[in-house]
Amino acid sequence: MSSFVGNLPPGVKVAATEYGYIASENLHAVIIDMAGLHDKDLVLRGFSSGSILSRDPDIIWLPHTDYTLFRKMLLDDPIFRERYDYYPGMFNYGVALRSGSNFYGEALTALDSVFSRAYPGRELADYCALLRSRPSAEPYSSPDAGRTISQ
Repeated sequence: MSSFVGNLPPGVKVAATEYGYIASENLHAVIIDMAGLHDKDLVLRGFSSGSILSRDPDIIWLPHTDYTLFRKMLLDDPIFRERYDYYPGMFNYGVALRSGSNFYGEALTALDSVFSRAYPGRELADYCALLRSRPSAEPYSSPDAGRTISQ
């Protein structure tokens, strides 16, 4: 995951729970801490898919599989389903790319490069669970508004 982010331009926003190595190697990236260890808003209010998705991360490295409710809340969120191309199991936990991101093309190319090295002869597009062709201009409204998970 770190080398994937390393191939992206400065300012790319990456949401993750397991971000320590990524952040230390990729100072050009903006890290959104989904675990709430370094995020005062999440610490005070608890996790919600709305609090993450409203920040428009370009890339979401889904939470570790131990965060079952976090994962469920993200995957069930209609905004996630509408705006993100999701690759289950990519980099162990799954990766999602925001289709309306300014970095979408570069992120898709970088992800395809990593994928083709790991799985020669296979096509990344065959593993996309959610594929969206156009971004939504609708303002964000979370289905889990008011629902949080306190740390």
